[in-house]
Amino acid sequence: MKVTDVKTQIVDLNFRSAVIVKVETDEGITGIAETVMKRKTPTVERSILDLKPYLVGKDPTEIETHWERMYRDSFWVGGPLHSTAISAVDCALWDILGKVCGLPVYKLLGGPTRTQVPVYCHCSAGSSRRPLRRT
Repeated sequence: MKVTDVKTQIVDLNFRSAVIVKVETDEGITGIAETVMKRKTPTVERSILDLKPYLVGKDPTEIETHWERMYRDSFWVGGPLHSTAISAVDCALWDILGKVCGLPVYKLLGGPTRTQVPVYCHCSAGSSRRPLRRT
């Protein structure tokens, strides 16, 4: 399996925008992730797309190798913009691996550590404070 494309889409969330990342493969498996960096949306999107030439043609399941190379092979190593872009791509690659293995990503990363997770309450999506429960 090889990466064939990396695409982005900006989604307006009213109070800020998210960048959705899609990593596509030649086997039709797509990894999806999102990232947000307030007031830097176009810059983060460009940074993600700048990683595309490295990723196309690579095996998407070699996640740790890709993280190291994307991080260290840039002229300016690190920084919040670069790390935000890599993080989004990294999550999309884990999504691909989970789909290949037929497992949720949390299982690939060692299993659950909680039985419930509090809702991300400061998001403007509503006022509920009920915890999310995994079934």
